[in-house]
Amino acid sequence: TVSEMGPLLLSRMMDLNDVQEGVLNIAFRVADEQGWLLLDMKDLRAILAFIAEHASELTTQYGNVSKQTVGTIQRQLLVLENQGGDKFFGEPALDLKDFMRTDRDGRGMVNILVADRLMQNPRLYATFLLWMLSELFEQLPEAGDPPKPKLVFFFDEAHLLFDDAP
Repeated sequence: TVSEMGPLLLSRMMDLNDVQEGVLNIAFRVADEQGWLLLDMKDLRAILAFIAEHASELTTQYGNVSKQTVGTIQRQLLVLENQGGDKFFGEPALDLKDFMRTDRDGRGMVNILVADRLMQNPRLYATFLLWMLSELFEQLPEAGDPPKPKLVFFFDEAHLLFDDAP
């Protein structure tokens, strides 16, 4: 979902500057405070429209929010949708535990994510991989040195993770 991706990775995915990323953070905060779910691109568009309508009120509480900045974010969202980014978001959300299943005999399952089309957009691919790695880090407990791995993760074009990295 959009919420699971979060404003930081979503900003990277949309190539937003610092000001635009700040407004996106405000959008996430407002959605959280209002109890609004950010599941897909439609939800994000709705909160951005709300932010634009209430920009003057929100500016006093969170800092400068301009309609022009919101408009720029909406245009970048359109670019992301046109590149197929909208297919990442929605329900059911990707559950990484699905990648860690075993068969009846306790043998691990092999899962292959075909990402050749995704790799045509390096920023989208790299951001997805960053999200996936961060989710694995959060969800998997420290296990020491087990007799067999819980997950083995190979991915192509690893250098894309570090392009434009701070």
